[in-house]
Amino acid sequence: MKKTIYLFASAITMFFALNSCKTGTTDPDTTLNFSTLTVEQQKKSIEQSGLDLADKMTTMQQTKGFVALKQFTNVNSSSSPALVAAFRTLRNGLAKNDVKALEDFNNQMRVSKNLGSDLWGTWNWNPSTKDFDKASGVIINKAVINFPAEDLNSTVNNAVLTVLYSESNALVPNTNPAEFYPNTISAILKIDNVEAINAQFTGTYSTDGTPTSILQTLVIGAFNWTISVTNTNTDVSSSYVFKYNSDILLKYEVNAKGNFTVTKIDDTNTSGPEDIISSGNVTFQIMNVALYGGITDVNGFVTEGNVIHGDTVWYKDDAGNIISKNYYYINYSKAYYDSEVAIFNKYLKFYGYFATEKQKFADVEFFTSEGQGNDYSKPATLVYTQTATSYNPICPVQYNYYNYSSSYNYTTNNWEYTFTFYAYPTKTVYNFQPRLVLSDGSKITDFDTYATDNFNTVITKFKNMFK
Repeated sequence: MKKTIYLFASAITMFFALNSCKTGTTDPDTTLNFSTLTVEQQKKSIEQSGLDLADKMTTMQQTKGFVALKQFTNVNSSSSPALVAAFRTLRNGLAKNDVKALEDFNNQMRVSKNLGSDLWGTWNWNPSTKDFDKASGVIINKAVINFPAEDLNSTVNNAVLTVLYSESNALVPNTNPAEFYPNTISAILKIDNVEAINAQFTGTYSTDGTPTSILQTLVIGAFNWTISVTNTNTDVSSSYVFKYNSDILLKYEVNAKGNFTVTKIDDTNTSGPEDIISSGNVTFQIMNVALYGGITDVNGFVTEGNVIHGDTVWYKDDAGNIISKNYYYINYSKAYYDSEVAIFNKYLKFYGYFATEKQKFADVEFFTSEGQGNDYSKPATLVYTQTATSYNPICPVQYNYYNYSSSYNYTTNNWEYTFTFYAYPTKTVYNFQPRLVLSDGSKITDFDTYATDNFNTVITKFKNMFK
């Protein structure tokens, strides 16, 4: 079994790599000072950022463009233009504030495009049939869809959605029949001749299909989204920004260095994530609250992690003899976890900060936690015995396993069962955990309780929004 340290390295580095194959505001060596606000003031500021984002998301769904988009995508007919599915994907993603909303929209557009020429042309909403009628004449890769912006029963098609599409010569891997990545996508919705939605996409790719440059934008009223990706195969940056006018509502950035070709990532001969990525960092921001995580030397991180080892412990029978060379487990001592924690804290940097002020409200550090666990190196002892007339073992105390015997009682004409429950002795066990270190030096290890105690208002608000 791979060690925890290696699994954690794999998770964090592949997170960088895979997100970039689909830029940073904070340099990995930047040292930020703690905020001068009190911890309570910081908590209120964090929660207020979440509440403000929820309010802005509600406002976005009330814009003319979003209302018209919802109207358009409520149409459910086999004869409707295939583009409806792509815009339904976009609407659902935006409603959930999904950072993949634009990416999923473009993927659905590519799928729709490959359905054939029936996609393209001019479509007019017919309130009598509650469906779209297709006008004669087709311009390949162009669709014009006319429909009522607010009420599908209306006879006035005052909304016009114009879609233009061009594909690149880069093949999408593992598609049959062959599909090509899009080069440009343009979708503009006008209501009463006033632009309500503007979505644009441009992409370039290498010969193996790796994206080298992606730019996606979406504007709905005062709300605007931008996604950009650049990939030189050795340096990758990916940025997602959601704004209200110039105010940042949500921001997500990834930067990484390594080898990010599709060929390298798919290469089964790679020994681990350190063969793909050498360093990386990620920033996630909601309103004025940002979280940063980075690793500057993946190879060193993995190399040092592979040096430390746990101890092999054999399972033994009641007499203390090893049962079999095939039955063992790895025991990780306090010294092992202390070494692991030192490596984590050496190579990984995580903290939360206020974006405008560029001041921290919390560091994240790793530590060795202590608890009680089973000692499998010693025999289990009998902790409870139960007799019953049905196979329904119930034990009022903690146990690890049970055995049973059965016999038929001809006097009562019932099966009788005897259950014996066993438990291994306990011992002190260790693990590594992250914890928050606040500006006053206090340390938080129970994140669930901390979030519930301090941010329950915003958590409840988002739960109610997304049901």
